[in-house]
Amino acid sequence: MRPLALPPWFPLKTLAVQGALALGVTLFVLAPLWYQSHQVAADIADLRTRIQVQETLAPLMAGLDEKRRETRLLIGASTVLPTPASLPDIVTSIQRLVSLADIQSARFVPAAETVVEKNSIRLDGTLSAEPDQFRRLVLLLSEQPWLSGMEFLNVTPAGGAPSYSLGIWATFTQPLHTTSGH
Repeated sequence: MRPLALPPWFPLKTLAVQGALALGVTLFVLAPLWYQSHQVAADIADLRTRIQVQETLAPLMAGLDEKRRETRLLIGASTVLPTPASLPDIVTSIQRLVSLADIQSARFVPAAETVVEKNSIRLDGTLSAEPDQFRRLVLLLSEQPWLSGMEFLNVTPAGGAPSYSLGIWATFTQPLHTTSGH
């Protein structure tokens, strides 16, 4: 059997070029999709691993949470103060927490660069305390829902009690009032 002969007017070169272009466009479109599908598969595998880790650690963490609650109750670090309404109330609340931790020497002042028209501010504190007193203060601070985080903590050993400097972020309910030159 002989192969079919194509008529001379048949555009074989044009079809070959169009086929090559179609293949190139198809690969150009499919290559990123193929890459994405492999990325998604890797992400799914990673998430499955994380879920397994969480399932394994969940009972242990529940036990630790209960022990942490018991420890906080034993050392008296379960006091939750209401969200302060203003900046002076924040300083007063923090000083109350310092007193509850039996710390005698502490000073907290608002960081000037964070005093803006938001309801969040960083307070920089310096204090001198025994390590157990400082731990109690940190536990008391961590119980307060209006304290959103600690930015820095520096410990300086001293002859007696170490001294600490820390920056903590707090929120309050009333916005700061700024004066405008109207």
